[in-house]
Amino acid sequence: MDPKQKQELLLKDKQYVWHPFTQMKDYEHSDHLLIERAEGIFLIDADGRRYYDTVSSWWCNVHGHGHPRIKAAIQRQLDAFDHIMFSGLTHAPGIELAEKLVDITPEGLNKVFYSDNGSTAVEVALKMSFQYWQQIGLKSKTKFVYLDGSYHGDTLGAVSVGGVALYHALFKPLLFHAHRVPAADLRQARGARAKVTSGLGQECRTESKFEAVLQQTCGRESKLTVDMIQAEAMVPQLGSHLYQERDVDTNLVRGTRKSGTSTASEDTGAAARLESERKVAEQALAAVRELFEREGDTIAGIVVEPMLMGAGGMIMTPAAYMQGLRELCTQHHVHLIADEVATGFGRTGKMFACEHAGVSPDIMCLSKGLTAGVMPLAVTLCTDAIYAAFYDDYHTQKTFFHGHSFTGNPVACAVALESLRLFEEENVLERAQASAVALAAALRDSGLTALPHVADVRQLGLVAAFDLYADAERREPFRPEQRIGATIYQAGFEEGLILRPLGDTLYFWLPLCVTPEEVRDIVARTVRVLRRVLS
Repeated sequence: MDPKQKQELLLKDKQYVWHPFTQMKDYEHSDHLLIERAEGIFLIDADGRRYYDTVSSWWCNVHGHGHPRIKAAIQRQLDAFDHIMFSGLTHAPGIELAEKLVDITPEGLNKVFYSDNGSTAVEVALKMSFQYWQQIGLKSKTKFVYLDGSYHGDTLGAVSVGGVALYHALFKPLLFHAHRVPAADLRQARGARAKVTSGLGQECRTESKFEAVLQQTCGRESKLTVDMIQAEAMVPQLGSHLYQERDVDTNLVRGTRKSGTSTASEDTGAAARLESERKVAEQALAAVRELFEREGDTIAGIVVEPMLMGAGGMIMTPAAYMQGLRELCTQHHVHLIADEVATGFGRTGKMFACEHAGVSPDIMCLSKGLTAGVMPLAVTLCTDAIYAAFYDDYHTQKTFFHGHSFTGNPVACAVALESLRLFEEENVLERAQASAVALAAALRDSGLTALPHVADVRQLGLVAAFDLYADAERREPFRPEQRIGATIYQAGFEEGLILRPLGDTLYFWLPLCVTPEEVRDIVARTVRVLRRVLS
């Protein structure tokens, strides 16, 4: 880019633009990085410098920037028509995408409602759940439950079920009341000491009024048995444990051994780790169980980010926790709402994070990777039982009165369809597996875990994270005024990295197109940044 044009743009950026999640005064004497183009896993700035997009452009990009098939899909749809309203009209991309999503998502999610982004997908889920209970006669079920540290968007309904105080505390007077429960944070498995007072899979008494109404409207049994919960203990998963310098499992990657056979010490270590994880899950589930037993007749749904809670600090949770939630929700007639806006479409190693636990939610929210991270689009999927509560003669006024101007945008739907074809035709998940293995090895072998300020290195698929402390051994944080995360963000530019820490948690959220060689290079560059900043 011409230097004069660059300078003019950056001056206008300061004059006119208010960037998201940004204290604009930080840029009073500096500039945002001006990106001119992108290709594959790289962003290229106005001076021609290339940067690894290690956060997939806010967790969105899947197949890399500028994929020719995605661009061609946009052009084909534009040649036909660009946008039409989706109420009273329909179109082929919207129909075909809905059919495909029903086919690939967890069993039982058979209806698709379109919206624009992750926040609106969650808003739809909340309203859909609330209205369902009202229309089947259980009008007391008006409350929702969320996890501490969870994030579901920035519209007011989504904020009401968000557990990150930094983002949401100011707006408390505008929010509806919801119940908060603790998350099953796998970092606690380092030395989980909490006493578990009740187990999984227990029969819980349900009020007869719920049984009478729900026997005909839900007709759904839990897909999970206690045997399945127990069996999960024998299937270690990538990211189901933390990588530590003195306790690194070098063979287990998503339950598959890379080579050779296990030793007795490896098996003993894996069993001990899984038992610690199970205790973490059971402790968190005990709080949900107690709440449901006490308040279940007033609770409509619980909103959860399966396996990986992003904005709260890349909190990774055990599969047993999702399995236990499915059990409890079924027993107490509470909707399990899975927010897979960030985790959907392969990032965790499965197409959807719920698959790690083998559970089907009642409602699922998808966005970000839905269109390969190229265009805004979201969906909220639900079961036939939920849909049936809205399906009636018009005069009953059971219509779901919700919609957005760009609901089901045909260009976005066409892009999403092409992205799903790429998954199938180019074996995207299978190819990404090699990069996930490379990421596990790089985290272990790069010297990262030996750095004195690094703790709790963790991974799930192509997502990895670790926390930075002034004293990692004692978990003493840096002083807030040091702004270590922001310093590392700026230092990353010098190594050709886009790193966007969450406070003092640094993470990778890699596109599925990343190669093993690129993975190793990204980790090596990151280690150089950390050594320079934290030395």
